Amino acid sequence: MMKKITSILLALFSTASFAQNTFVISDVHVIPISTNTVLEHQDVYLKNGIIEKIEAHKTSATPGYKLIKGEGKYMMPGLADMHVHLPDGSEPLTKQQAYDYYLQSGVTVLRSMRGENFHPAHRDSIAKGWINAPKLYISSPLPEIDSLLNKKRLKAFIADVKSNKYDFVKYINGLSEVKMAEVAKALKSNKIVIAGHVYKDVRKSIKLRFRSIEHLSPMMDAFNEDTAKFDKLLLEMKATNVSFCPTESFSQIIGFQFSIDENMNRNGMNIIDTSLANTWKRGYIGYMGRFKKSATPMYLKQNRAARLEIEAFHPILRRMVNANVNVLLSPDNCWFNVPGYAMLEEMKLYKIAGISNYNILKISTLNAANFFNESKNWGTIEAGKDATLILLDKNPMDNIENISSVNSTMIKGKLMWEKK
Repeated sequence: MMKKITSILLALFSTASFAQNTFVISDVHVIPISTNTVLEHQDVYLKNGIIEKIEAHKTSATPGYKLIKGEGKYMMPGLADMHVHLPDGSEPLTKQQAYDYYLQSGVTVLRSMRGENFHPAHRDSIAKGWINAPKLYISSPLPEIDSLLNKKRLKAFIADVKSNKYDFVKYINGLSEVKMAEVAKALKSNKIVIAGHVYKDVRKSIKLRFRSIEHLSPMMDAFNEDTAKFDKLLLEMKATNVSFCPTESFSQIIGFQFSIDENMNRNGMNIIDTSLANTWKRGYIGYMGRFKKSATPMYLKQNRAARLEIEAFHPILRRMVNANVNVLLSPDNCWFNVPGYAMLEEMKLYKIAGISNYNILKISTLNAANFFNESKNWGTIEAGKDATLILLDKNPMDNIENISSVNSTMIKGKLMWEKK
């Protein structure tokens, strides 16, 4: 049966996209994300790359629609990895290999967190279909020295961001409070979004109109500094539409929370090139060695501090989700985080934190669309939304690890990957 379905998909999509045809994916179980439910035995009609309508399954064929049998499959929106650094040539991993891994694991959206000069043209090539890849949103990093953002240079920086249509700018580090206030004011007047590393603390970042704050430490610091007012801070984040992307997998790995054997067995490590796996292993051992060589207690201190921080962070993450803060999801780029496949590793950590399977899926889809103010177009399975979706062999609402059972990945109706 699987071979038959695969052959049908290949025949339909090898020569045309949905933009040239109309299709119905029949008798599929829909996880709409807009509601906490599974709509069983549905027919999903796709036309011109858009979800046209969703109806209860009919046994008879629908005239004018090519049939794709979805029996036993689960449909949900494609996943969004919201903290990505594209391959830069320092490792034996090409951009296309990374894109292939993302598509294989159901990732249809990437938010690049530190753009380079070639990224605008690269993004445009993806949008035109010249590169087989998830949709790419790009950022331009702010210079980290005040003198590099004097009035003339700031004006030129903003002109470059606007002309190249960067989706946002990323704050990394280094600017004085006076300069940061000047930059934030200029970005606001030009309707340019800012996101990235926290500036001083969460409250200052909110005042500077950050749209997202990255990594878990800032929220830990905010909680520890004023626990009594933390819930008020969460309400302020929600009211000002500030998202939060903790990238917990990154913290776990650099904090030595896994043995080398455990790291080598993370999701996706069995499918990557041996040269990349060995490069990561050598890099990690070298990193670990710097802590152990200088003084063994430094290694133990790092290990213990990371463990305690992560244990304390999980109740905070639950609190943020319960307060409807727009939490995002990404494992970040790090040794042993295989592009796309490591999304499951991050989801498993959210599960350990007590986040429900539904909320994990919502965070990975609709919340990402909310960040870009594009929830009218994608992030849920509803009539009128983009046909950007994945078909799964198993139900991730039952078990979050079933997110790894991707059967096929589609972006705006175009089949990007399918399981052979």
